[in-house]
Amino acid sequence: MRFTRWSINDAISLSVYTSDACGIYVLEFADGEEYVGQTVHLLSRFSAHRRRWPGEIVAVRFREVAPELLDDAERDVVALLVRDGARLRNVDLIGLPLRSPELDHYVDPVDVEDWLTGDSDASNIGDRGVIAMQRQRTRNKFAELAARPDYEAIRGGLARYVALCIPYPHRTERKIWVVTSLPTTGRSAEWRRLAAISVSNVEALVIGEVTTAGGERAVCGFANLARLDAVPPELSEDLSFQDGEYGKTGAVTQVWFDDLEALGEVLDDEALLDAARRFSVGLLRKGGGMFSRFHDYHLADDLFATIECTL
Repeated sequence: MRFTRWSINDAISLSVYTSDACGIYVLEFADGEEYVGQTVHLLSRFSAHRRRWPGEIVAVRFREVAPELLDDAERDVVALLVRDGARLRNVDLIGLPLRSPELDHYVDPVDVEDWLTGDSDASNIGDRGVIAMQRQRTRNKFAELAARPDYEAIRGGLARYVALCIPYPHRTERKIWVVTSLPTTGRSAEWRRLAAISVSNVEALVIGEVTTAGGERAVCGFANLARLDAVPPELSEDLSFQDGEYGKTGAVTQVWFDDLEALGEVLDDEALLDAARRFSVGLLRKGGGMFSRFHDYHLADDLFATIECTL
């Protein structure tokens, strides 16, 4: 197998010799060792190796190979070099499948090799630990909410809002929009929030509970909409509207619903749904907010399950 060889140092970019390409490469090191790899993006892969071994790489050998032939070609090159007595830095992989499209899809091969050689933090779990702790932190409030006799109706209203008003919600969950169980914002003896969906830094939908002087309780809430020029006719008396300014979002129309059936009316009305969708998309375009640490994955799981099964 013929290779093209380029002498290299940290002052020379590999792009001087070649454009990005797909194939098999062999790194030559100042101490006489070599390293065999395959890549579909030679320049970016070489840059990763240079960061890992600054000042050590003295030459690169390369041969273009079709993507579907990379695995077999890499094994052949390793076998030939080992037969000829080469000292390979990735010799620990010789007895193993050297590449795995299944694993490479999730973890960069260079990162895997760093892990195998002990050059990376074995406890690196990204934000998975943070997410686990967040689930633990929100568990009790979710359990309290889910124990309510009207929880199924509350969950249904929240799930419909997510499905109808947030595009591709699974991609932006926690990053830009969050859902919370029993948030304490604005709580008083007469009013408390049961659940809220916030997009960026703004509440988009709030389902709450009012308590009268006589101790009677009723579920109600509000949704923020893009400013309406006119309220649609023939809506029930269980809906009320008020215009205002909502923080940095500018002009909004807030629609209050007296019960969860009235929330359904908001989402069923074409004009109101359009205003709700435009409001949420405008906030999504602003990017992430400060509420991600309050996101309740338990409630979100229930919403996504409801969307999957019933909507």
